[in-house]
Amino acid sequence: YAAGSVGTGGFGTLPGLVLAYYLTDTLGVAPALGALVVLLPKVWDVAIDPFVGALSDAEARRRSTRTRLVALGAVTLPVGFLGMFAVPTGLAPGASAVWVAVAFVLATTSFSLFQVPYIALPADLTDGYRERTRLLSWRIAVLALAILAMGAGGPAIRDAAGGEHRSYLIMGAAIAALLVAGMLATVLLVGRTQRAVPDAAAPSGPWHGYAEGVRLLRRDAR
Repeated sequence: YAAGSVGTGGFGTLPGLVLAYYLTDTLGVAPALGALVVLLPKVWDVAIDPFVGALSDAEARRRSTRTRLVALGAVTLPVGFLGMFAVPTGLAPGASAVWVAVAFVLATTSFSLFQVPYIALPADLTDGYRERTRLLSWRIAVLALAILAMGAGGPAIRDAAGGEHRSYLIMGAAIAALLVAGMLATVLLVGRTQRAVPDAAAPSGPWHGYAEGVRLLRRDAR
């Protein structure tokens, strides 16, 4: 189960470290436009997560598993991640910014498809408090190691490859391979769960997650 954090840790860390430099220093994108490219997928992630959560709970209720969404995210996230660093040479800065933004949004969508049901999996895998705690402890440990390893390893690969346009593609390919290995390990080893989500926990529709989130926010604000 914890192997999936290799994917979530890598994707959550590396773009924040290198993407702004890639956009401005390598692709020639204006800093303000580059900041917008980096910000847009973050806003999209906040917007899409409750919708994915509703889909995840509906799948768990119908099929006693969430792994279909997890698998879809696992196989598509590395493609979007690599696409962020695969901008064709000679493309104009504005077009390059659009390329990266589209790839980043698609990768973020895949990340949500994986991450949201992935975090919910321990509740489906076991009823035991100790077992859930053990699963979560391993997830956090692997996540911390992935953040450290890819946060340092990604720029190191880029610099070793020369630090130019092509070096980002090499770095993206190497990290994408690690992402897919970790995430698919979770998909293949966790397999089909047998504990269905209770009907009371299932959302009534995709918009339920947003409404419930607002309700909880207002409650906690008191």
